[in-house]
Amino acid sequence: MAVGEVLLELEGRGKMPDKTVLLADPGNAPKPEIFGPPETVQPSAIYKLYRGATGEVNGQSSRFWADFSVLQLCWATYDNPAGACDRLSLLDLISCRIKGSLDGQDGGRLRAEIHTSAPGGDGLAPGLPKLHGQVRPESSPDSSSAPALVVFANATGGSALQEFAEALTQLVASRDSEGRQGLLFIQKRLFQYLWRHQGISFTEEQLYEAQAVLAFNLEPREG
Repeated sequence: MAVGEVLLELEGRGKMPDKTVLLADPGNAPKPEIFGPPETVQPSAIYKLYRGATGEVNGQSSRFWADFSVLQLCWATYDNPAGACDRLSLLDLISCRIKGSLDGQDGGRLRAEIHTSAPGGDGLAPGLPKLHGQVRPESSPDSSSAPALVVFANATGGSALQEFAEALTQLVASRDSEGRQGLLFIQKRLFQYLWRHQGISFTEEQLYEAQAVLAFNLEPREG
């Protein structure tokens, strides 16, 4: 009899059946995976990735951001959604490197190169990302491999691009060292990170007003 199978034995008409239940050995039960926030990613970095930044992609002014609801890095022209081919899975990213400077060298432009380990080398991940399998341990791309995404920014958006690249690098390093569970936690609890950022960005007066509105909503009769 297989473990966990329930054997029902009927001992005559009109009698309640005897039930024999074989339970699985607790020692062989799978251990639950640890599900918690990533320890090496600052909440401010998650908010920067969520808000995104602007730059030039394929010669067009675009916005790029991390869509944590589907665990993808997306980009699109202004006021447009990201297309099926304008996405990279956050589970496949290898690195995000900044080249150039804003101090007059290289024409005063920054260049962000994002590499991925997706099969085929194109890094495209249309639809929902595949969560099975292990995250690849490589932390640096082959120097001969072409980046999956290149973003340019001038002095106006250069600092935002650099901050975005640093936040993305922090996220990738956390995924490589702590596993994908951190990304899944962010996906499930993103609203908590957003509320936390909103709360700590309030001035004392704004916080007092928010508390007053909350108190009124809870007890409207008391004013």
